Amino acid sequence: MLKSYFTIALRVFLHNKVTSFINIGGLTLGLTTGIVICLFMVYAFGFNTFHANYKAIHLVEMNQDFAGTTYTGGLTPSPLGPALRSEVPGVKYVVRSGRESETLTRNEEKAIYQKSIYAEPDLFRMMTFPAVQGDPVAALGDGGSVVLTQTAAQRLFGSRPALGKTIVLNNIYPLKVGAVIRDVPRNSSIEFDLVLPYALFEKDNELANHWEKRYVSTWVQLAPGARLETVNREMTLIIGTIFGYRQINYVADRPLGYETATAGLSLVEGRDFSPAFGTDSSACLINQAAVRKMNLKEPVLGARIYGKTVIGVLRDFVYNSPGKAIEPLIVWLGKVDLGHFLIRLANDGQCKVHLDQIGKTAKSLNPGYPFAFRFVNDEHQDQFKKDFGVMQLGGIFAFMAILISCLGLYGLASFLVEQRTREISIRKVLGASGRDLWLSLCSEMLKPVVLGFVVASPLTALAMYPLLSTADYHIPLSWWVFALAGAGTVLIALATVSYHGLRATRVNPARTLQNE
Repeated sequence: MLKSYFTIALRVFLHNKVTSFINIGGLTLGLTTGIVICLFMVYAFGFNTFHANYKAIHLVEMNQDFAGTTYTGGLTPSPLGPALRSEVPGVKYVVRSGRESETLTRNEEKAIYQKSIYAEPDLFRMMTFPAVQGDPVAALGDGGSVVLTQTAAQRLFGSRPALGKTIVLNNIYPLKVGAVIRDVPRNSSIEFDLVLPYALFEKDNELANHWEKRYVSTWVQLAPGARLETVNREMTLIIGTIFGYRQINYVADRPLGYETATAGLSLVEGRDFSPAFGTDSSACLINQAAVRKMNLKEPVLGARIYGKTVIGVLRDFVYNSPGKAIEPLIVWLGKVDLGHFLIRLANDGQCKVHLDQIGKTAKSLNPGYPFAFRFVNDEHQDQFKKDFGVMQLGGIFAFMAILISCLGLYGLASFLVEQRTREISIRKVLGASGRDLWLSLCSEMLKPVVLGFVVASPLTALAMYPLLSTADYHIPLSWWVFALAGAGTVLIALATVSYHGLRATRVNPARTLQNE
């Protein structure tokens, strides 16, 4: 029985090849597009849902009023964590984590840079990062161990067991591998190759435990039954009281240090930092966006910001998200927590020679550290990685949608011509020219196409306007884009109906009308 069904289906397919291809191809493309869209939506809306208690986990953010505007950020003072543990009821776990950074990890054979974070032991009680070997909570608790992902362990030790082995962090701290966990899922807000004890972060950052410094992310898991509104209210008491007291007694004490700040940027007024001015440790540069945002009046030079004296104004340049407006920028001197050199190479075509010289100098001064560099252009392009990924995926969806639409137009034209085959033969016998027949078919075919374009254009404009408005710098909703899309659709429709029309007009009318 089943075999006969397949035999009949095959005969129908061979007898109506074009129609069968359109039906099967359209169904296949439609199902494929739907499945891909569903997979993308599952990925996009599945961020952090792999944590068993993700609904109870929250990132603490802080508001700051500046020049009449309230800014909200995810960095908090390090002492906030212990204060939340002791003062706020309804909190089950509080975890502080240092920002992600590239850290040199070395064993007896290899020295590679890997992405690391500092975190407290409760990270692995709060979040679901399953252990493959060892106990990650205990590893971060003893202060002398490190937690590696499976990929990080493989990079350092290959197929050999990593548990219990020793690695050296930044050529300074020997740490024992206390646990190995599964790789962090791609749809995770926190990304890392290794997790370091938070005690090392406090040791390396002498100002980390000051209430005035916002260096860390603070994560909170609420206890069952606790309400987020209540916890927020308790935190705002704690934070407001401590900051009010500390701010009165706080005196800015920035360390003296000199570095090239402008890196080829231009000043619209004032001067750059200079070793010739010993007072530059209490000076700053600001950009034009900061002048506008703070409504600074002339003379801008000499104004006091955060206890610093403005000595120069930088011409605005894009340093934040390329799609956003240039944000206010303040630059001051420092020698703490400086992890990179900014070097501007001469534009003389000898880039490789200069890099080799810099690499040799770096190795002679720091032989224990591999020389690594990145170009600013590469950093700039990295900001577009997610956008390019979405754009490529959107391009695939658009291609599939266009292909399905073309198949639909092809099927509609085929059906239209098939329905009017006898009419075409009769009109041909009566003396109608090929041009008259073509115009008749085109007018019939273009009616639904034009109607669809008229309906789709305003709906597309309504959908695209808020999407484009999310970026401060965006392309306009140009009329020619709609005109081009409409013209392309019309051309496809005309080509399709012309193909079927020509086939119909070449058929001998006697053959078509023989059964009439």
